[in-house]
Amino acid sequence: MVLTEHQARVFDAIKQGSGEVSKSELIRLLQRYGVSDYHIQRTVEVLIDKQAIARVRKGVYKALAQTYLIAEPAREQAESITINTTIPRGKMLYIVNNYGKFPRSELARRAGISKLVLNQVLLEQGLGV
Repeated sequence: MVLTEHQARVFDAIKQGSGEVSKSELIRLLQRYGVSDYHIQRTVEVLIDKQAIARVRKGVYKALAQTYLIAEPAREQAESITINTTIPRGKMLYIVNNYGKFPRSELARRAGISKLVLNQVLLEQGLGV
């Protein structure tokens, strides 16, 4: 079985329990790594799908697998993605003049562009975060 580093951390926390571990105990064990409750729950669902762990009853899990491999992070692909945006000057002025007056989704709708393009334009103009 191949797991990401994060999945392996959650799996190890479940495995080190005495056969079964509750969700609250799992959260307590993983808080030292700065893992949020949401990410723990999402990772638990993925591990159940991979049949690495099983839900014994609501909020209680046990490890099924004995060993795993840690996958190499796929960061190279993410770094090579670029988006080139070109929008008319009128739309650009509208966006810059109205930024902060509406939510981004509404501003994109009013400008007639996608929110992805709006976010890219805002980053290029130094307005987005």
